[in-house]
Amino acid sequence: MTAEDIHNPHDRFARSSLSRLEVARDVFRRFLPEGVVENLDLSTLRLISGSFIDPELRVSQSDLLFEVNLTGGESGFVYVLLEHKSSADPMAAFQLLRYIVRIWERCQREGQALLPIIPLVLYHGATEWKAAKSLRELVNAPSVFDSYVPDFVCPLLDLSQHEDADLDGESLTTATLLLLKYIFRQELPDRLQVVFDKLALQQKATDRIDVLVSFIRYLMSAASQISRDDLQLVVRQSLQEEGEQTMSTIAEELLKEGRKEGREEGREEGREDALRTTLRLALEARFPDAAESLIADSEVLKSADQLTKLVESALKAESIDDLRACLRTLTTV
Repeated sequence: MTAEDIHNPHDRFARSSLSRLEVARDVFRRFLPEGVVENLDLSTLRLISGSFIDPELRVSQSDLLFEVNLTGGESGFVYVLLEHKSSADPMAAFQLLRYIVRIWERCQREGQALLPIIPLVLYHGATEWKAAKSLRELVNAPSVFDSYVPDFVCPLLDLSQHEDADLDGESLTTATLLLLKYIFRQELPDRLQVVFDKLALQQKATDRIDVLVSFIRYLMSAASQISRDDLQLVVRQSLQEEGEQTMSTIAEELLKEGRKEGREEGREEGREDALRTTLRLALEARFPDAAESLIADSEVLKSADQLTKLVESALKAESIDDLRACLRTLTTV
């Protein structure tokens, strides 16, 4: 995975969400052809390690590869290519066919039979996919040569062409697909409450926190239509019983993540803004009455290291006085 892949918020969110087997199963069950689904034992679905994927191809596309048993007990591959662009990729069919051939080449090298590979492209641009869907559309030749062009069509799940009701299934799947559908659209603020209401239905509390961090991180990095205050309000309305704890936990997770990415990248670009967002989350979760004044006072801090120390204090301080003392210390250094 390239640095661009790692820090592309659309790619990162889609991969983390659809890597969850319960989400992948639900998507396959509802959007693959009915006859195909009848022959797949989706209870055996497994995510193939990223090391399996050809590095050359991974530079140009985002991908998740699954293995699943057929209902007859045989083994087969399900391949999912996630397209994370606001505009359709005209070479998607060619890229997908290259990928399938590479998998078969690897099977051949390892002495395995050529197994069926079922591709699905998930597209979530703001407008309908208008680019080529078949290999024939890409080959510039008269129709007399059609028999020499592989008959390969790129299977497409175009979220822009599905009504919201079509995407309604398991709660996490629905929330994921709705957010992807609206992330580029001005209607996103109107649909956000539905997204988080679905997330609130997650049964496992620990898992729900992990999912929330992923959703909130994606929104903060990719959704210009949503203000930070509006986002926090929606989260609290959907998670009334655990609102403050949730926001505090999310702040902690974002802080850890920011440190890790800073080490991996070796640069400060964008780090200060992320820390200020994390600081606001922490303050509004732990000291809501004084949050705005503390945020205003923290504007004098200019370095990422100072902001990191203040965020840590905001998460651990036992009183507002302790936090103000930390802020005074930082501003006098």
